[in-house]
This record gives sequence, structure tokens and C-alpha cells, in this order.
Amino acid sequence: MSTKHLFLTLLAAFSLAFACQKPEANLSYPSIEISLSEASVAEPASSFTVQVISNRAWRVTSDVPWIAVDPDSGSGSMTDTPVTVTVMENTSFTRSGHVVFDIVYDNATLTIAQAGNGSPEDYIIFFNDFDKETATQSYGTSGTSWPYLDQFDGWKHESGVGIANMTYDFSNVSARANSMSNGTYSDYAGSGANNLLFGANGHIAVKNLDLKNFKNFHLSFGTEKYDNNDKTALFDPAEMPVYVSADGAKWIPLSYSYLGTAAGRWNVAEAYFSVPDDVTTLSIYVMATMASAYRLDDLKLDVPEEGSGPVLDFSNGTDLPSGGGGGGGGSDYENAPAKTVQEFIAAADKNTYYKLTGTVSKFNSNYCSFDLTDDSGSIYVYSVDNKDAWSSKIKNGGTVTLAGKYLYYEKNSQHEVVNAYILSFTDGGGDTPSGGGTPKGTGTLDDPYNPAGAANAVKNLTWTSNTEYQKTEPVYVKGKIAKIANNGTFGQSGTYGNASFYISEDGTGDGEFYIFRTMYFNGEKYTSGTDIKVGDEVVIYGPLMNYQGKTPETVANECRLYSLNGATSGEGGGGGDTPGGDGTPKGTGTLADPYNPLGAANAVKNLTWTSNTEYQKTDPVYVKGKIAKIANNGTFGQSGTYGNASFYISEDGTGDGEFYIFRTMYFNGEKYTSGTDIKVGDEVVIYGPLMNYQGKTPETVANECRLYSLNGATSGEGGGGGDTPGGGGSSDDGTSITWTVGSGNQNWGTATSSDYGSGYSATAGGMTVAYYKASSTTNPVAPSADHIRVYKNSHLSISVAGKRITGVEFSCLKAGTSTYCYDMTVAGGSNAVADKDALKVTWTGDVASFEADAPNGQLRISQIKVTYK
Repeated sequence: MSTKHLFLTLLAAFSLAFACQKPEANLSYPSIEISLSEASVAEPASSFTVQVISNRAWRVTSDVPWIAVDPDSGSGSMTDTPVTVTVMENTSFTRSGHVVFDIVYDNATLTIAQAGNGSPEDYIIFFNDFDKETATQSYGTSGTSWPYLDQFDGWKHESGVGIANMTYDFSNVSARANSMSNGTYSDYAGSGANNLLFGANGHIAVKNLDLKNFKNFHLSFGTEKYDNNDKTALFDPAEMPVYVSADGAKWIPLSYSYLGTAAGRWNVAEAYFSVPDDVTTLSIYVMATMASAYRLDDLKLDVPEEGSGPVLDFSNGTDLPSGGGGGGGGSDYENAPAKTVQEFIAAADKNTYYKLTGTVSKFNSNYCSFDLTDDSGSIYVYSVDNKDAWSSKIKNGGTVTLAGKYLYYEKNSQHEVVNAYILSFTDGGGDTPSGGGTPKGTGTLDDPYNPAGAANAVKNLTWTSNTEYQKTEPVYVKGKIAKIANNGTFGQSGTYGNASFYISEDGTGDGEFYIFRTMYFNGEKYTSGTDIKVGDEVVIYGPLMNYQGKTPETVANECRLYSLNGATSGEGGGGGDTPGGDGTPKGTGTLADPYNPLGAANAVKNLTWTSNTEYQKTDPVYVKGKIAKIANNGTFGQSGTYGNASFYISEDGTGDGEFYIFRTMYFNGEKYTSGTDIKVGDEVVIYGPLMNYQGKTPETVANECRLYSLNGATSGEGGGGGDTPGGGGSSDDGTSITWTVGSGNQNWGTATSSDYGSGYSATAGGMTVAYYKASSTTNPVAPSADHIRVYKNSHLSISVAGKRITGVEFSCLKAGTSTYCYDMTVAGGSNAVADKDALKVTWTGDVASFEADAPNGQLRISQIKVTYK
């Protein structure tokens, strides 16, 4: 690299001016001052002097290894004490560092910028996050496969200084937008969106990269091994070999290190190497010897700031398979060789997909598992990867074609098909929805549909997608339960609280109609005390649909049980439009006159609901009642995920006239913890907005409400005015505000800035926090349960209404070996400085709005403390 000779840029007269005018010392108050706060230096090694005045003993630390100070400590003195700052030669790109003079109670920071050979982007030869356009599972002959690389160009998102003449070569690799590199199972800051999944002996090669006369290189990529047959299997570089070539024809293996230690998780793989002087181009070849287990994302070749690896010897390269620009054209599933059941068992191949065709029996819709039988024998299909598209279509007696891998399950001593992927199913009924027999009924309470009548009512309804379909008006359907998909015991231990089952006129398997995810009486959730059983006679109330134009069924979560063996709840079902709840509505929603449960239900009965993100809600109001039953008891704080509580209240604590308190927070928007349990019979006052979920269920808005009082006791920290929530998920002592991300009423939502682009923002307790994409290569993501992610080169903004910000402190997270804690550049002030050991980022100054960029890396911020005046 060439070295640019720049002059040391300092304030010429700073030493003289500082020496001539000493500040008057207040010996009772610790203070430290330095003669210089910023310096810019050239690439060659250099030294300069900084004068220190302090009334306490001091020490000096640097946050980078290329800055040294002498001496690094001193005693208190109100006269100039010289400290020599030495900056080492910079043979890489422009950089900056900090020197902190500290007396524990006070400190002063010197920021040093050293010139270099360009920006970091000038040293990226090639980078591809594969995220130009998000892949969809809509390819192949069945229209349900992920695209192979020759079917979809949205993975081509390359950048870098060496890509002018670059080409790709690939085979048997697909682009996927699931199991993402920035998801729950990732231990590095992946880009998310698309990644590449390797089929059997699949490969991708990046050819003819221009090395721009550089000789030292760093190759990195995100990768994951997830083996469905052995979920404890660790990543093995031998199963994902990497090769490089100087001419794109002869290849040599490249040794690399994988940084992960856990099975089934994303992490970084990397290698450092050098090339001989006569090598000017490089090609990279990544392959997998194991089918459908290894993934690739964020492939990068760059020039390291310092250091080098072994010089590669390209003289003995070998040939490797070439895809000729093809990608397999189809899928592992559709191109799988066909076998009989007997041949499949005999092959006993755990790594290869084979195609099977046979008759379905013993179908279990919970897992989409069944026995498949052909002329040679039977085998158990354990589970289906695309079960969401097929579980409602598969029926006993139909013919299925699928692709899957082999497994012998020793516990049950049986042969199985695993990782199955259904390609087609025929039940012999053509395009007419099931539900045999004579249609009867008009759908009213006095004349309900029988199952065949319900199927007939939807046979001409259209279906475009899961969100675009026709449905009937709410109607009544009567029948006997023939079989149960799940029995509705989803209270304390489960998630959904709905039930799915099949009804027929006589309770046999003939002429069934599918009751899909119906709610209990009055739209309540099923719990462990609300079981149903085969043979029960039921009347269901709600709208019906023709799912995918094939399956007549109820609309999920919009129907409810009207009667069970002739018994009704006595709380509605007749009108279908009015939320349930006996008694008289009372209250005005103020603290002095809170709604009773029926008053709250009445307040929302005319509110509209379009989707989970589009609905009407009330202004924050107060609702009072006694807990009648608990959906979860709120012990989800430090040890769990959500930290909220869901329960039903009524006026007297019985099951009559209940109102649903859904995912409410604790006092002042804090999370529920193991010490904040609630119990049936407790009298509560809840504060927050209300909604009419799906136009059927009156309830509180999730995570926007909080407990105001419990058995007459309040937190004493707000809520008394009735109009202004206290805390807002933060603590405010009049001089500072502290937010714990994910706690309280922060109400994060999407935001757009004309300067910084798309992002997310929230306002609570008078403070607004927002983060935006800015110049980052990664799109911002919504807050996680306990942190926000400010990606590298993103922008963070904080303001406090009517106040000036004088200090900011972030608490950051660590994931695996990655510490998401970096310095930030702050407009109008000194940098925010990271302490990686303490996982803290701190800043002091005086600004109307804290505007900071993250040039050094991704921050994962779990808590924000802002001091103001």
C-alpha cells in the first residue's frame, strides 16, 4: 500500500494559552482538565504533548492498542503536567480512538483521528447478503417450493471493489427466507431475509474477483448446520468444504475456522490467507456434502486491517463439479427418484430424498402424520414440512405423493419417513368440498345447518390466500363430534385456547364438516375445565369459508360454541354482534367512576376490527372488577419472555359478565415477576385502552394497559389523574428517565425520517427514542422482547419533551462470543464511549436532541438512561 504523508493537525498555540491561564481550583470538588480534546494525525508514527491539570490523582487509559501515553498516571496538581501521546503508524484505513483521563469522579476525553488509506468499503473485494428481493415459497410444479438459484435472481445482491468481471456458478442450491441468520437461532449479527440451503452435493462459486493488487485477505460467511435426523449434530467443516482458485478452473482447499459451539445455530466461519505476487484474481467455491442441512449467508472477501495468513500454493489445484449456470431446476423433492415402500426401507438412506406414492390411513391432523401404503407395504410418515398447506386436505383413503428421507425409530422399532414434503393428494372427490349427505337447514338458530348444509353453503365461495377469501355471514351449524383434532385444553399450559374437530350428523366419519379453531362459549378460550369429547352434540355460531376452494370449514377464531349437549352459557349467541356479559353496564371510565366489566364491554361494542394491526381502540380508561379466572398468572418476569398477565374479571368474581384483561402489565408498566402474582378473587383496577378483538371479544389492548390498583393498593407512582399514565414503562425522578426496552407502554411502531430513512420509534413518559437505517446495509428490525438493534452505520435519536439532554447511558447485550457494545459518533458533542467489559455506552454533553451514529458495529441496547435539565 502507498503511504500518504499528512501533517500533524493540532491547535498551534494550545500549550501556551493553557499554561498562561490556570482555572481557579475548588479543592473540595474533584476536577480534571486537559489542554486538548481532539487531534488529527497523519499515517506515520508521531507524538505530541497534552497538559493535564487536576486536583486529584489521575490515570490514563486508551481504548485502542495503537495509542500509548506516558506517564499513564499522576498525582493531583494545579500546574501543567505534560503527558506524551504516541500514535503508531497506520498501514490500514482511516481510524479513530480515545484517551480518557480519569479521577473516578470526573474525566476528560481526548479523541484522536488518524489518516489512512481510504474507508473500510475500499477494502471489501466482494460481499453478498443474498437479500436483493425476499424469496417466496411459490416455485416448482406444485407452487409450494423455495426457488433454486436459476429460478430466482433476488439472491444476487453483490457489492465490492472487485466485482466488475465477476460471475456465478451453482448447482442444487435454493434461496430461502426461513431459518434466518438474524433470527432466534443465530449467534452473530446476520443480515436475515434470504440465505442459501445446499441440496445433496450442492455448490455455489463466485468467480473472477479482481484483487486490486492486495495480497492479504479475510474470507468470512455466516453458516448453520441443522440436521433433522440428529438435532444435536455439530457443524463439521469437512461437510462444508471451501475451495479457492487463481484461474477459476483448478481449485485448492481452504482451511477455515467455525466460531460456533452449539448445534443448530448460525455463527461465523472465517479464514485468513495471502496470495502470491503473481495472483491478481480469485474465485471462491463453497459446497456441502450433506443434503438439506447446511446454509450460507453474508459471504464476504475483504482485506484485513493488519496481519496476514499463510501464502496459498495454487500449483496443484484440482477440478470441481460445475453447474454451468444451472441450479437444479425444481427441488430436492420434485426431482427425487421414485421408490416403492419396500425399496425405500431397503435403501435406508438418511441423507437422500425419495419419492413415495400410496394410500393414507390413520391420519393425525395435529402433526399431519399418517401411514402410507402401496402394493409393497406400509410405512409411517412421522411429520410433514409443508403441513400448513396440507393438514386440512389430507383424508384417510386418499392417495398422496410425497418426498422424504428414511429413519428407523428404535424406540418403537419402526421404519419412518421424516422431513416429508407432500407434492400432491387426491381424495377422489374432485373439486367438490367434502360433507356428504343431504343438505339441511337455513343457518338460523331455529333451523341450523347440518354438516352437509354447511358444506353446501360455502361450495361456491372463492379463496385467493390466507387473507383474501369469501366467507358467509355468521350462521349456526349443528352436529355431533366425530373426531377431535385438538380437544381445546389450551389454558394455563398452552397458547391458543381454541378447539378443532369434525362434526357429522350422527357422530360417525360420514359427511363430516370441519370446525376449525373455534372458541368456547361467548368467544372465551378453552381451558383445562372445558374439554369436549367424541359424541358430544354441539351448535357452533360464526362465519364459514371454503379453505383453498377445497375444504369447507369455520373461519379460524371467529366462531364460538353456542351449545354443548343442549346446554348454553346463557350469555349470548342469539345476536352474534353484541359482546357477551350479563348485568348492567356502569361507569364512565374515569378513576373516580371506572367501568364495571359490562360497562367496558359496552364501550367497545361498536368499535371496528380489520386485522391485528388495524383496529379501533378507546382512549385510556379505568376498569374495575374481581378476577374470576386467570389465563396466565403473570409470573413471567426475569425468567420468562413476556412479563404480562391475562385474566378475566367480573363484578363479583364469578364467571358471569366477564371482561377479558389481555396481556396487561404490572404497576407503572413494569413486567410481572415471580414476586407479583395475582389470584382469583383479587379486586383490580386496570388502566389503558380497550378494543373489540375481531369484532367479537371485548378486551384490553395487549401490552398497552397496566395494573392501577390491587386489592385497593396502588404503586404510588402515578395513575392518579385518570388521564395521564404514570411511568410509561420507565422511571422518572425529575432529572433522568430510564427505559427497560420491552417493558411498559413504549408502543414501538414503524417510523420514517427524511434524513435517515425507515426505522422504529416509541414515546413514553415524555421521552422519544427512534432508530433508523441511515447508511447501514441492514434494514432495521422491530424491537425484540428485551432489546433494540442499532445496526452498524444506523442512526439513533433520543429527545425529551421540553428538556435538554445532558447524559446518556446504554446497557448492551452479549450473545455468545459477540459483544454488541460500540462507540457512537454524536452530533454536536463528544463521542459516546463503550465499555465492553461492563457492557455500557456512556455520553455526557448538552444537546436538545441526542443524535448518534453507529460507525463501529451493531449495538443491542436493553436499557436506556437519559439525564436531562
